[in-house]
Amino acid sequence: MQVKITTNRAGLTVYKPATGQPKRLESLEQQDLNSHCALLWPVEYQSMFHVVNEGKSSGNYNSILNRRGRKKGVPDWHVAVPSNGYHGLYVELKQANAGSASKEQKEFLLRQQDLGYKCVIAHGFRAALEAIKDYLTTDK
Repeated sequence: MQVKITTNRAGLTVYKPATGQPKRLESLEQQDLNSHCALLWPVEYQSMFHVVNEGKSSGNYNSILNRRGRKKGVPDWHVAVPSNGYHGLYVELKQANAGSASKEQKEFLLRQQDLGYKCVIAHGFRAALEAIKDYLTTDK
């Protein structure tokens, strides 16, 4: 699949499908990203994970999660493997042809970028796979 790599107004790298992809639930994109990473990078996969930080929870459980440290803007996927001079990679995953990063997500990503992490926004799991591949294999 062809992926278009751009930089948004905030200065973050954005990976998008170059051609139209079907609109799918973000949860399905997450599941596909997880299973593909396990197959493609089995060693590095031991240090990759989805950050369960979705804001959609009910009543009392919402406040419990907040007291446990849930923060707005934390990206969906983390690759805790140093590569190419970075401490790790944060990926904010969006639907292939929809969605944009919130103000809090952009602020978090930019803060982590200043601390030495590679941070990207990826539209769809295929674009996220391309971002992870670039991060693990090339000097950028």
